Amino acid sequence: FLFSSDSAEELREVLSKKNLELICIYNFNLVDEIWDELRPSPPIEPMRVHSIKYAGLDISSKMCSLRSRLAEVRADAIVISKLDEVAWLLNLVIIFSNCPVSLLMHTFWSLLFTLH
Repeated sequence: FLFSSDSAEELREVLSKKNLELICIYNFNLVDEIWDELRPSPPIEPMRVHSIKYAGLDISSKMCSLRSRLAEVRADAIVISKLDEVAWLLNLVIIFSNCPVSLLMHTFWSLLFTLH
């Protein structure tokens, strides 16, 4: 897991009351260590963009709507990490025929903007 420093400190305090210790690992990725040579290759086929016929709205309209909502709540940024949410926002068609071992795509998408 990735914790903010405040969350890690809070967890450290809770664990210490139970005689347990939180050990922070820096510059080391346990997931990569576990996968080692067994990690499957990433998908090789590109993703495609849905036509408006299926998506309902174009990407620009969705982005405009998202920016408006973020401005309403006075947010400077948003991080979207769920596959279905990224796919919806960007009108992506995701086909898993080229990735038989996993139905998940690695997604991490962020939108930063400045209000003027």
